[in-house]
Amino acid sequence: MLVVDDDDIVLATVRRTLENTGYRVLAVSTAQEALEIARAGPGPITVAILDYGLPEMPGTELGEALSNLLSGIRVLISSGMPAGSIQLSPGQRFLDKPFTARTLLAAVLGEVLGAAAHGESAD
Repeated sequence: MLVVDDDDIVLATVRRTLENTGYRVLAVSTAQEALEIARAGPGPITVAILDYGLPEMPGTELGEALSNLLSGIRVLISSGMPAGSIQLSPGQRFLDKPFTARTLLAAVLGEVLGAAAHGESAD
């Protein structure tokens, strides 16, 4: 699982929540780091949680780039902006900030189950 958020507190909280549930998490604070990880291919990454308001590029654009690099990746875009104000790319889903651990895990589980239904691993 790849998590990208420029807010260190959000990044650490999401990482800890997911790792405590058993997920392997790669957590970075920039779009560039995320793209480097995707290009390096550290193993299967099937779910990405991306902050919409990244300084380098919108999370939706990063999601598109990751989708081009990682076949079958599932993308959750997180933002405190209203869902209707963000144009998601096909296949992207919205995760409203602030979210609780329960909301986060439910959204991630939905993506993991979707990936599993397509024969992909759960990382």
